[in-house]
Amino acid sequence: MQALEAPRVEGLAEAYALANEGRYAETIPILLKALEKNNLMMEAHYLLGIVYEKIGDLKKAQLAFQRVIYIDPRAASAYLALGNLYRYEQRYAKARREFENALQALQDRVDDEPMALSNDMTCGSLRALCTQSLEQINLKLFTSNV
Repeated sequence: MQALEAPRVEGLAEAYALANEGRYAETIPILLKALEKNNLMMEAHYLLGIVYEKIGDLKKAQLAFQRVIYIDPRAASAYLALGNLYRYEQRYAKARREFENALQALQDRVDDEPMALSNDMTCGSLRALCTQSLEQINLKLFTSNV
């Protein structure tokens, strides 16, 4: 797993460090405590989604990514993560919708703009990843209908 960079938000540095070490169970209470203080902390919800996904709790991961989108409807990284969860669960129509939502969220952004929540990703690289994921899903849906 690529090392996650801690945002400059008080209390999250330890959570990111633990997640980078694969100590996911220890990360969860720190994030939940941070969210008790500020439930609109998008970065904490996003990392919580990643951690829940890593430990296999896909329902909680889905809810965490949906909270990110609720806080910021332009959070393309959260749409992508949600789409990947749905693809893993073979819920291809829902996955396609989330990849399309991610592309919509990126519509007015320039390619070299850094992405919030995604380390070392630009809007252009996230757009390319979403487009590729969408093409794969469309192919899957097409071949399952033939």
